[in-house]
Amino acid sequence: MRSAQYALNIIKVNYRAGTVTSLEVLVAESQLAQAQRDYAAAIAHFNQSQIAIVGAVGLVSDKAILGSSTLSVMKVSPAVTQPAPISRGHKVY
Repeated sequence: MRSAQYALNIIKVNYRAGTVTSLEVLVAESQLAQAQRDYAAAIAHFNQSQIAIVGAVGLVSDKAILGSSTLSVMKVSPAVTQPAPISRGHKVY
């Protein structure tokens, strides 16, 4: 990712100097975006592998990984059916 950013910076400097075309700038930007996507995918794959390893050694059950009372952030929250109460001292507009 760093090399793609470096290449883009060089292309932009050369573009300002008039030695490269705008198409080359777009290609460099596209390559940087691809490198960032690849990096994000690698991090996600690494995290999934870490969870699989922890599950494989038995430190975490499948139920905990898929969402249980210990992992409340993964649960689907119920739909809100009423508006939130208005605190005293605040006007309704």
